[in-house]
Amino acid sequence: MDSVLRPEWVFLVLFLVFSTAATLLVPMGAGPDEPSHIARVEQIADGVMVTPTIEASQVDRDLAKVADTSQPVYGGFQDYGLIHTAVQNMRSYQGLMSLYSFPAWSASNLVTGDRFGEQRVGFAFSNSAVNSPLVYLPQVLFFRLAGLFTHSAWWLIFAMRMGGILTLALAIFLCIRAIPVGKWFMAVFGILPSTILTNTALTADTITTVCCLALITAFMVAWMREGPVSRLTWGVLAVSSVSMGMVKLSYLPLVFLLLLLPMVRPELRTRRTWTWVGGIVLASLVIFLVWYMQIGGVNTGVLFDSAVKPAQQKKFILGHPLFYAKNELSLFLMMDFFQVSNFGILSMRGTSLECGWIYLILMAIALFVPDPRERPLNEGRSGIWWVISAFILEYLVMFVLISTALYLQFTPVGAPYIAGVQNRYFIPIMPLLLLSVLLMARWILAPRIDPEPGEVRLAAAESRDRVLIRILSSGMAISILVMMLNLLRVVYDKGIIIR
Repeated sequence: MDSVLRPEWVFLVLFLVFSTAATLLVPMGAGPDEPSHIARVEQIADGVMVTPTIEASQVDRDLAKVADTSQPVYGGFQDYGLIHTAVQNMRSYQGLMSLYSFPAWSASNLVTGDRFGEQRVGFAFSNSAVNSPLVYLPQVLFFRLAGLFTHSAWWLIFAMRMGGILTLALAIFLCIRAIPVGKWFMAVFGILPSTILTNTALTADTITTVCCLALITAFMVAWMREGPVSRLTWGVLAVSSVSMGMVKLSYLPLVFLLLLLPMVRPELRTRRTWTWVGGIVLASLVIFLVWYMQIGGVNTGVLFDSAVKPAQQKKFILGHPLFYAKNELSLFLMMDFFQVSNFGILSMRGTSLECGWIYLILMAIALFVPDPRERPLNEGRSGIWWVISAFILEYLVMFVLISTALYLQFTPVGAPYIAGVQNRYFIPIMPLLLLSVLLMARWILAPRIDPEPGEVRLAAAESRDRVLIRILSSGMAISILVMMLNLLRVVYDKGIIIR
């Protein structure tokens, strides 16, 4: 089959085209909490690994809001050009809902001319202070590299964004190539608007998604591939699992997938395997505890609402478990699990984009499109229902942990709702749901998708797959074109001015 129609290459081309355009054309600083992430990246680049406290009186109130000055505020003295550019553009994009002339870097109603390195300003960013240096590693590297060529705050932020998006592109590309089943399904996941548009802004979600994808993919390889688990696979499992202790802490339970390997592969029930698995899980937990000791006392909601009291909220949950369970259930029932209505940065404009149905169709087609390199499930590993059950259970556990963290840190005590929940928080664990659906569908339909040997049957199956691959590839390209048009419609004025 022609290599250009391999899912990883189709994904990579489409992803890079749209993500680069979105990264460049959406105003710098406009993403969710982007000014706070920019400040944290600069702080790490300056060698400050753990964010210190800052006096509320030292914070420039024109650039940062502090709702509760009675609690410690975390931040630092950051570059004025970077912070001013990001904050003013975020307010213009999210608050004023301004439309801009094209291109954004020359629009008169955006801050584009600030210079880096001229002065510093007190800035509070408790919401990103909890993030470890690991989650910003690509952005820090690209920020430092770009600093060798420019002092424009706008283009330095662009460089930070590109560091994240290129890292994610490479990670998804490698995961599609390595995963033994569902390559096209993962390619569709990679071009979802939520996947692209969430990560075109500077965010801590990018490396979180990379670590989750790497761990899930390595688990699938270890489970489904014939023969002993390779050193490379063990290495990816180890690095991604240990990293989970340093990314967003609600995703840590994903490391317990490793305990499932000896259960679904009897040949791995050896002392050596249990030692490896136990050692990796233990190392992940230790690193988690070490980092949590550094940031456990940070109240990330102090910037937004003075009614947020994490300690009191914790007592309320323990004292009213049924009330809180009802909150969780209400949130769960409202979730867009497959992210077809989440358009990342564009959704922040309050604009309805009626094109999510395209991605539902693409997912449905991808269910029935095997790649020639995939392992047929009717020859696959035992324990498939254990794996599906574990994936769903892991998703539910992390759903509760994520929403509970938001209830503690962003919601007034005793509120009958959970504030601050965004679909983007569930993108890193969305592959658990996608693979569960895929495994169930492929297992049930395996005799039809993977026909018995025979020249006529195999030829018919190959012909069918070629047609489906062309339809799917064309549909993916059309979806990117639609999102490009939506990007221009939501961000720019009707008469796009090209200067």
